[in-house]
Amino acid sequence: AKSLRLAPGYAPTSAEELHFWVQERLMVPLDEWDELLAAIERDAGEPVAPWLVALGGRLLCVRLPGASIRSVVALERLSRVTMAVEDRDELRVELLNGAGRIAPTPEGSGVALAELLEEWLRPVGPVSRERLAELFGGRSERLDEAIDELLAASRLVQGAFRENTDCDEVCHPDRLEILLRWKRAESRSSLEARPAADLPPFLALHQGLVGRGEGMDGLERRIEQL
Repeated sequence: AKSLRLAPGYAPTSAEELHFWVQERLMVPLDEWDELLAAIERDAGEPVAPWLVALGGRLLCVRLPGASIRSVVALERLSRVTMAVEDRDELRVELLNGAGRIAPTPEGSGVALAELLEEWLRPVGPVSRERLAELFGGRSERLDEAIDELLAASRLVQGAFRENTDCDEVCHPDRLEILLRWKRAESRSSLEARPAADLPPFLALHQGLVGRGEGMDGLERRIEQL
């Protein structure tokens, strides 16, 4: 939730910050997009609709060939996404506000699907292969080949990362390291700070000024402290 900016206090705080986040994410799945807008309204305490109006045609809705889920893409990143598409006739691009479709950008020099996957996975947590197929579509064997290529080059890691599940997922190693660091920090025991006014009586108790000892044993303990 922190990685996807859905946790309380992590949502974008302005329209421009939302735009930058969509650029960084490359593609935001439409179901996650709804959660992000709800998180923004929760943190900001105001409707997010004016932000979307201000962004206008800078946000697009894209469905890659064979994909079952549409994604929100920043206009500046559209060419990066479409370069990895094989069948451009099935590519669907329209304005996020539903005002109409737009023509995809011309074909470029081409980007390998593996490169696109690695870039998309870098800021998110573990994702199943089934989820990637829903977003990136295409032939399943082409997607599997791209994932296996990244795994072989150690540019992705695979395993059952979540608690209480045996489902294998893939994750970018940099993001996994961050998640593990957050998990370790969360697992550390925390101590509640005491007010400074508690220090003098604590020292008095520790040094034997309160509840003074008796006999040789008490004297020896005070000498050891000194």
